[in-house]
Order: sequence, then structure tokens, then C-alpha cells
Amino acid sequence: MIGQRALIFQVNKQLAANKFPGFSIFVGPRGCGKKTLIKKITKEHELPLVEIPTTVDGVRNLVELMTNTTGNVYAIYDIDSLSQAGCNALLKVAEEPSANAFIIATCENIENIPTTIRSRAVVYQFEEYSEEEKMDFCEQRGYPVSDFMLSVCDTLGDIELLNQYDIDAFKDFIDLVIGNIAIASGSNAFKIASKICLKGDEGYDFKLFLKAFSNVCVEYMMEKDVNNCLKFSKAVAITGNTIADLNIKSINKQMLFDTWLLDIRSAWS
Repeated sequence: MIGQRALIFQVNKQLAANKFPGFSIFVGPRGCGKKTLIKKITKEHELPLVEIPTTVDGVRNLVELMTNTTGNVYAIYDIDSLSQAGCNALLKVAEEPSANAFIIATCENIENIPTTIRSRAVVYQFEEYSEEEKMDFCEQRGYPVSDFMLSVCDTLGDIELLNQYDIDAFKDFIDLVIGNIAIASGSNAFKIASKICLKGDEGYDFKLFLKAFSNVCVEYMMEKDVNNCLKFSKAVAITGNTIADLNIKSINKQMLFDTWLLDIRSAWS
């Protein structure tokens, strides 16, 4: 596993000393290695790993599972997607953790987790990846390294995702959006949206698109169109706010895209 050395050391030390918490939450952006680390530590410490469905029934069944087994690690991924009923079920588990098991939950944004649950967990924050770590990952996978990739991809998962695309076509699409966004009303706006995955359909990942859009705007601001520096700086700020909004639980991506488009057009008018 590339990166997260301090976190891996801490977790291994706690497990070796029998001081790892009964309920913990691994926090970090998509693709930062939360699941990978859980699988790594369970394998190295020979702990059985049970992956619990992120559903109300899945969490409710956890109580019975812990009662009938010992020494297992129960992983619940993406708990920030749990419904209110699911959070209530998880709170019940967190209030009475088993002394014979470990529960490790994961989430992207700890602010989406109710305080009542957070207060009962030990939270482990994943670190940002350095450029060297990203380049090492690309070398292992045989991916080309570029300034674009290093700037757009915050995590190794982002790199995996970006390399599923025709990167040149992706960048051409970003340039096309920048060139036409000010007049992208009606059918033109729909054409932009049709290339982006907003409802589980095919298309460019929305968050990766926003990161790439912001990155290319910086290029325009610094090199390609310095006379419109203010215009592109506004776009970067708006896009940054939209990326932050994507971390809000149960956000409507289509509505968020529409708002982003209108805000950019307004700033550029």
C-alpha cells in the first residue's frame, strides 16, 4: 500500500498492544485507501473480515453477529450514505460495542456523521498523498505521469478513475465547456450535462470533472488568457464551493450541476 505510513504504523501498534478501539471511523476522500487499509491490517494480523451492507438491516444484524462470534473485524463502508434509520441503528451498536470484535466504519466527510456517533468512535484521518507517492503509484500501474494528473487527482483512486478515460478527449471536453459555457443555455446546457455522470449513468465523474475544470481555468488564468484573469479566478472559486457541496449528504447532483452552470454564466456575463 502506497502512502499513509503514519496511520498504518499507529494502527499496527495499537493492534499489537491490544489497544485498538472497538469502534473507529476511517475518514478521507474517495479513493484514499480506506478499504485497502482495512483489508491490509486484517490480513497482516490474521483477523477475520466481515463486510456489513451499508443498510438499516445490515447494521441491525451486526448486533447478532457480534454476539455469536469473537475476534472479527466488521467493516461498514461509506456510513455517510446511511439513512436516518441506519444512523440510529449504528448509534445503538456504537453505544454498546462488543469487547470481542472491532467495528471499522468509513466515510468521506465526518461532518455528515451525527455527533452522537462521532463521540463514541476513535476517528482516524487519512493524509493527503504527495506528488512522489502519486508518481510511485503511476509507475506501479504503468500510467503516464503529467502535471494535469498530479494537479487534478488528489487520491490514488482519482488516478485510477482518470486513466479509465481518454485523457486527451477529457481535456478537450473541458476546453469546449470553457469556450461555450457563457452561451450554454437550453439544449447546449443539456449537451454539457450529458457527458457527465449525474444520475448513475455513463459519463465523466462529476467531482473529477469539476477538479479538472478548475485546473484548466488556472491554466487559462496563468498562461492562455491572462487578460481575463478575474473571470477565471471567479470560476475557480465557484467550482471549489461546488466541490465542497458534493460532500453534503444526499446532495442532488443534477441540481448542483445546474446551480454551478448558472453561477459560472452569471460570473462570466
